[in-house]
Formats: sequence, structure tokens, C-alpha cells
Amino acid sequence: MARILVIDDDRIIRQTLLDGLRLAGEYEVLLAEDGFEGVEFARKYHPDLIICDVEMPRLDGHGVIGRLQKDPHTARIPFIFLTGYGDRGSVRQGMALGADDYISKPFKVSELVEAVETRLKKVSQLEMHYEQKMDALRDSILLALPHELRTPLSLIIGFGEVLSKQGHELPDEKIRSLAQTITRSGRRLHHLFENYIIYAQIELLMTEPDRVERLRFFREATPVSLVERVVEEQKQQNGRCAQVSVNSDDLMLPISSDNLKKIFTELIDNAFKFSPDDSMVSILLERDDKTFVFQVSNEGRGMTPEQIEGVGMYMQFERKIHEQQGTGMGLIIAKRLTELYGGSLMIESTPGEKTMVTVSLPS
Repeated sequence: MARILVIDDDRIIRQTLLDGLRLAGEYEVLLAEDGFEGVEFARKYHPDLIICDVEMPRLDGHGVIGRLQKDPHTARIPFIFLTGYGDRGSVRQGMALGADDYISKPFKVSELVEAVETRLKKVSQLEMHYEQKMDALRDSILLALPHELRTPLSLIIGFGEVLSKQGHELPDEKIRSLAQTITRSGRRLHHLFENYIIYAQIELLMTEPDRVERLRFFREATPVSLVERVVEEQKQQNGRCAQVSVNSDDLMLPISSDNLKKIFTELIDNAFKFSPDDSMVSILLERDDKTFVFQVSNEGRGMTPEQIEGVGMYMQFERKIHEQQGTGMGLIIAKRLTELYGGSLMIESTPGEKTMVTVSLPS
């Protein structure tokens, strides 16, 4: 049974809403006589939806929603305002504060009941979508994580045992070689866990449109500087160079520096990883009035149209033929991060020849 909190200083309106909601469905209705009592009831009873008058003495509707939005336990409760006809400024202010809907006075009970049912249905759909996301994430982790952990862990444990049991008999060069393999395997594990956490955070964040909208508001990242830094890091790690072409100022993009760097890192690392050591990786940065473009091209293994279409979590193309380092998550993480900020990621590839990945972001 859905619990609905009605906040209104008018006794007749409170009673009208109580009677109308009880007749319309199996609702538990709580009544608050003013804004302060409404805030108290919301925090105490955690209703599924709040109907609140705008014009009230002491604490008006805007004050109520402002206080509830600051409390993480009440911030996501659907909120419907009751407001007078023609009060557009009040409506805009309420919606800006986080209200989901508004009903103008005088109103028909049927109109209000319809708004309530619509909001509750939307919440139910979002919760179902969230549960489906969680189920899919849990299934993917349970299926993929044990397998992906096994290889680097086996190397770390196996070579660690060799060093502990035979280290005094081994030449220095062999000890250094074993230690380097253990270090590489440890870094691979660290990258694996980092990507699992990032992927889970992205998937959960995508179920919260308000947080996504706030993310896109701030301009923080400077792409040219970030690319130069990532290329230098990848050069040191992979021993490879990239040809970088820049047709853009180092403008500020509406994306966090950490997330843009993650996109660059995963795509450049993939380009190095899946192309011959003697081939060239090309990087292009450019922008027009509305879009910033980051493009990475390499001459390497390539992908089939079916593989491009099936890009997803934990997929490793032709794994039995080509042993890959990593979990294949880098590409999908770059794609999901790009989409998180309102952009797009496209892949063009010819198997056995080349691959070009293009990221477009609002500028």
C-alpha cells in the first residue's frame, strides 16, 4: 500500500484529498497541517509521495522541498505542488527545486488522483529498471570475475612460491624476471578491480537522471593537456609512440578531468595493445561550434561488424586465438562514460587491417 503525505494548512483541502485518495485506491494517507509538521512527517514516515501546498504560513512549500532535498533520506521522494492558477513564477521555482509535478487550484480530485498514479507508476518503473540493472551487474560479475582473477593471481602465487622456496638458488637475472612478472600481474589485478568499480558506478549513476544532469553542468576537463599526459604515460608503459594532431584550443569541456582521462587512457591503451609494435597509432583532436571530437586509429587486428555490434561488458574478441591482457572492459567503459556526458562513441573497423574509434562530446 502506497503511503502519501498531504501538507496543506487548509483543513477542507486536506479532508478533500484524504477522501478522494481513499476512494481512488488503497492508499495510506498522512495529513500535515503546516510545512514544519510536513517535514517532520516526511522524515519520520518516509512516504512514497508528497502533495504539498505552496502558499502556507511559517514554512511554505518551497521551504519544505528545500529542506527535504538536503536530506538524503527524503531527497528522492516524488513531490507534487498545489498552486494557484497563473502563478507561473511559483511553478518554475518549485520545479527548479526538484518538484515532479504541480496541480493548479481549484482542482478536480480525479485530476490529482491521475497525477498521483502517474508518479507512483513512474517510481515503480524506475525501481524495476534499477533492480534489472543490479541483477545484470551481479550476474556479469559472478560469471566473469572469478575467471579474470585466476590468471594474474596464479602468476603471483606461483612465482611468489618459486622465489620463497628457491630464491637463494636463483641467479639475480631470474629473480628480477620473476619479480617483474609479479609486478605486472599485480598491476593487471589493480586495473581489473578499478574497472569493475568504475563500471558499477556508471551503471548505477545512469539510473539517477538528476545526478547525471548535475554532472554535465560543470566544465572542468582540458582535453589537449590530458591527451598529452596520457600519451606520455602510455609511451612509458607500452614503449610505443603515437602521432597526435590537434585542431582545437585547449578549451574547458563539461566533463570531469578524471573521467575524460579514463576515456583517453582506455582507448589509447587498446590501440597500442591490439596493434603491432612497429605500427603507428594516430590521435586526432578537433572541434566545431558544438562538438569536440577525439579519434584514435590503429593498424591491427580489427573487428568484425558483429563484434562491434556486440561490444559489451567482459567481451574479449577471439580470446582462444589471441590471448588478451585485461578483461575487455576498457572499450565499454569509455563508451558508457561518453554517453553519461551526452556524447557518443563510434567504431569503424576492417578485420585484420585497422580500427578507428571516434568519441564526440558536447563542447
